[in-house]
Amino acid sequence: LATWQPLFKAWREDFFSTAVKSPNGVKHKVYQLALDEARNPVQDGNVQATSLAIELAETMANAALAKCHDKKLALASWLTSQDGENSMGKRAAEHEATKGACTTNDRVESAPPAPPGILLHAPHLSDRPTAPCAGNFGTYDMVQRTFGKIAVQNISGMAQQVRSAPAAPGPGNKLTVDRLASRKQASAAPGAASGGAAADGATADDGVTAGGSSGAADEAAMGYFTTLDPRMQQAIVEVARKDRAKAVAKAKIDMQEQLAYKQFRREENIEKLLKATIERYANGLE
Repeated sequence: LATWQPLFKAWREDFFSTAVKSPNGVKHKVYQLALDEARNPVQDGNVQATSLAIELAETMANAALAKCHDKKLALASWLTSQDGENSMGKRAAEHEATKGACTTNDRVESAPPAPPGILLHAPHLSDRPTAPCAGNFGTYDMVQRTFGKIAVQNISGMAQQVRSAPAAPGPGNKLTVDRLASRKQASAAPGAASGGAAADGATADDGVTAGGSSGAADEAAMGYFTTLDPRMQQAIVEVARKDRAKAVAKAKIDMQEQLAYKQFRREENIEKLLKATIERYANGLE
């Protein structure tokens, strides 16, 4: 596939060149090592399991082919090999006309993650590598699983922050760090205590450095919001102000429902395990 798909070839080479640091500080190309071991096993356990793994792979592949060739399923209608009515072989004109069309959410969902260390109080979240297919929804799920009782709107905010493009490497969020740095510079500037050093009479709290105003830089660092039309910005702020209380109340109700459902599922699973244990014990006595 890589021979006639240059983009896939480039992605594949980049993926297998990824090096992960081990606890002793040595970096290893773990994905390449895993692929090499799978193709030519060296470890005893892998050597012994090779024949069974190949047999299982063949079984799964044959089952997948049987599904693809089943005329009763809709999947076959999309395959040229099965002479499907919706296949490229029968709809060449439609295929040509829709080349390049973005008809899924893959580009949004698979957007590259922000650089490490963007969460000031939870840096461990951004230390985890994010797979291309994990993306936004995967990040949301990761935050929800890490903080079990967090409110829904807070999960959304943290997920957005983890995936936020304006963030940059460092111990905390870039915008916060920049503002703190600019305030320190303004405070350290001559005459800052009397308020005369900052241009236009601004104080240190305004985030103005001795070299001039950092307001524009702060706005640029905020990312997408500052690129919107002013009316859209105002509308978003108004919605956040007016609907926040209702959203928090609804989030609490939703969270209680989620917790109740999880509790029900746990009890159900425990009941199943108990029945299975009793049944096995009874069979053992017989």
